[in-house]
Amino acid sequence: MTRPDDIRRVYVTDDVLPRFKDVLKFCAERRIAYHVKTDADLDQIAETVHHDGVLFLAKKQREASLDDVVAWADRLRPDQRSVIVLLENVKNPHNVGAILRVCAHFGVPWVLRAGGTPPLSPAAMRTAEGGAEHSIVVGSGPEGSGDALEATLDALVAKGFALVATSSHATLALGREALPARAVVMFGSEGEGLSERLMRHATDVIAIPGSGALESLNVACAASVVLWELWRGATPQAAAPSKAAPSEAAPAKSTTARVSSSSSKAASSSTSSATAWPSRGPVKTPSAPSADGGSRDAPRGRSGGHRGGTRD
Repeated sequence: MTRPDDIRRVYVTDDVLPRFKDVLKFCAERRIAYHVKTDADLDQIAETVHHDGVLFLAKKQREASLDDVVAWADRLRPDQRSVIVLLENVKNPHNVGAILRVCAHFGVPWVLRAGGTPPLSPAAMRTAEGGAEHSIVVGSGPEGSGDALEATLDALVAKGFALVATSSHATLALGREALPARAVVMFGSEGEGLSERLMRHATDVIAIPGSGALESLNVACAASVVLWELWRGATPQAAAPSKAAPSEAAPAKSTTARVSSSSSKAASSSTSSATAWPSRGPVKTPSAPSADGGSRDAPRGRSGGHRGGTRD
């Protein structure tokens, strides 16, 4: 549990009860109410059938700001790698949720919203499978106003971050050259791609090489590929052993270009560690008031185009 003090109530079905005994014991000790319910009850409470037999009623996270992101970057050690993701006009909540799940897996602490990317919705949080507790979504101010976001990107560049866009038309192929040690990876929707405003800020534009059989990847799939490659470059090979036998990959249809000198130097000067990227650190929330005592209902015996790059 990432925010145990924010739990207000727990609903669980008999089928999954054994898996949550420790959680319910915690609730009983803290006098937090929990209820054993039927699946039909949980369907009504959650207003969806996608609950897997357990629901947590918890305080909403404190909304982080762009200032929080910059302050976090200030605390990085000079040799620390880090990656931030920016989503512009990625409106499908299932894509947003899938990206959050990928970001949490690869240790990305912040996901910046830009353009028409909406705030977190229940659908996105469900798809994220808990990823939204680890990779915090940060808004960029009123929609259509990019000044605060641009100022933040400028501040991150000053702290050694490269601004990386993805495009099928880029000549720099992912996996062919060293990637920046610190990066803000920017993804847009296929229909619009990244705006010209953000593309002008990009210090590197990369393509995801492939067979060429399809024009593009879904944006969540593209995020998985790019973040894995960044993680792989930041983590010793022995840290992620594979049980599968290595196979010879098919040649990729992509050209190669030199990474910008600033990015290459940043990549070569950093040191790898088993924990490749630093965590965000706690985003403090107000202390939770006392909850009611434990109870049960019944006794029991296109980014510069994601055209060809990603697809929303």
